[in-house]
Amino acid sequence: MKTPKVPKPTIVKRKHALPRFAAESEFDRNYEEWIQFLIEPLQNRSTQIIGTLLRQSYDRVVNALVLELPKAEIMKHIRLHHWFALANFVVGSGGDVGVNLTLNETTIYLPPERKRDFMGFEDWKRAFDICLLMRDMQGLAFLSNLSEEILKGSNQGMSEYDLAHFHFLAHFFTGGANTGALLVDAVEKSQKPQENSTRTKYVNLIHYPQLRLLQYIIEGDAEGFNKYLAEAIKDHKKYWETTSLRYSSNGWFSFALTALCAMAVDTKQFPITVESPFIPAWLIFREYE
Repeated sequence: MKTPKVPKPTIVKRKHALPRFAAESEFDRNYEEWIQFLIEPLQNRSTQIIGTLLRQSYDRVVNALVLELPKAEIMKHIRLHHWFALANFVVGSGGDVGVNLTLNETTIYLPPERKRDFMGFEDWKRAFDICLLMRDMQGLAFLSNLSEEILKGSNQGMSEYDLAHFHFLAHFFTGGANTGALLVDAVEKSQKPQENSTRTKYVNLIHYPQLRLLQYIIEGDAEGFNKYLAEAIKDHKKYWETTSLRYSSNGWFSFALTALCAMAVDTKQFPITVESPFIPAWLIFREYE
């Protein structure tokens, strides 16, 4: 009996890498030192700086990946970024309760305070993606039930497309009615011109492929998912590996595409036949536990 052939993986390589020396220079404190550095500012002005710490914690995740630190060390940074991404909305939505954060045995209370910065759709989407990747069902439930007025009231506002994508993801997670129609609506609005040419390009190359991949997950089409996954990564490269953006930490890997792969594996048992540094396999398959 012949052994069935295992299909060769599709490999999508990186064209440009972030300079290692830059990561080393920016990674001026190890995790424990950085945590200690955060305690005083969080105690004194937590709400004002949480958005900044959200950005800094993301950069530290990227730098940890660039430097190829041990997975356990990288996960410390990813978990902290996950915490800041979610806490930013718990605190910033101005609800009834804040959140507690324990750093080096020091518990810090972040009080709720309605704010407008770092509260737009893109911030919400990044929080959604990291919660999805970390399999944080409670965090996804909170984000999915957040009032759209919170995002509309952000400094960034909310476009017609943003609102359509938000509605789809919120209903997709909570099992709400008309999820299919909301997906069609989000896809249609993603294909229209946005508020400027840069945003149009971003939506076309970054968000639209994610919507298509979710469609393949819904349909249970593993082959279609993997074929389009390769194209989605190429679109990610096309956007981020331009001369002006190729050294931006924002595009060095994709939380969103990695999270969608994790969802496909967890919910549909899809094989992932695409290999790329933009979607670290060890994060998809939880090879850090």
